[in-house]
Amino acid sequence: MINIERRYSVSRGDAPPLALDLGGMHGLQALEQVRQSDKLCFLAMVPLSKLLRVKTILLQQGQSPQQLELGTDFYGIDCVAFLNLLHHFWCEGLSERLIERHNVAITAQVGFGIDLIYAYIAGKPFQSSRREVDMETVARKQIETLGRTLAESARPASTHFEPWHMENENILGTRLLRDVQEGERIGLNQLVAVRPEGRESYILGTVKWRTVTRSGQLHVGVHYLPGVPQAVRLQAGAASSRQVLALLLPEMPAQKIPASLIVPRDVFESDRAFDLLHENNDKLAIRMGFSVATGADFERISFIHL
Repeated sequence: MINIERRYSVSRGDAPPLALDLGGMHGLQALEQVRQSDKLCFLAMVPLSKLLRVKTILLQQGQSPQQLELGTDFYGIDCVAFLNLLHHFWCEGLSERLIERHNVAITAQVGFGIDLIYAYIAGKPFQSSRREVDMETVARKQIETLGRTLAESARPASTHFEPWHMENENILGTRLLRDVQEGERIGLNQLVAVRPEGRESYILGTVKWRTVTRSGQLHVGVHYLPGVPQAVRLQAGAASSRQVLALLLPEMPAQKIPASLIVPRDVFESDRAFDLLHENNDKLAIRMGFSVATGADFERISFIHL
């Protein structure tokens, strides 16, 4: 149940209410978009925000959509992405999404998937590592998590970066526009790398939302991950010949952000030991810590030096 009120109050960190002018021509709007009127009323979104967050957490902990009364049409990972999208549009204030945002109107090179991003950052030819993966293990884990295996068409297939337009940007992310109607199929929480025109380094991020214009052009919102990524490889000891492509986000002492790794899904295991290999062949023994965040095609993990 969502309460409709004539007045509202917002505590720090709470989801702001949505406003409705009963004498106006618009539907629900963010507070920043409405003009003062004696016919304004407000929908309190805090209860809905809490409900969406609780159900998202329970899904991530392994409960099924059916157990949470979310229907039978979606698998867990699809529900998590959908609930996050609803929370973004309904419960996150417009001012928070636009904080310190400025128009840029420049071209950016945009790529998806760890293999492709690794190749561009390392300056090497693109080569998919999918053949090196134990597909039986991957399929088993996908069934445990999703209730099904991912179709081949659902995996990133592009072998190059695409030109997009950056319409605005802030320290937290950017909004991108694809000019053409054909291109890489893009999913929510998918790993993305952006290199704006005139910059040398890439910025890693995740796809937070997608919309399509009436003309068929695709808009996506990208949430940035902190740090300039480095291309690295993980090897499970000198006796193993198999290497896993990964991306290192170095420590940022000023912001008190520790180093982390971006690895493909199904690689992370707590306390698992690896040799971290840099492109100059420097080697560092590490042990995986905990999962910081999980995306559709990647996992961000902590690690410690051995």
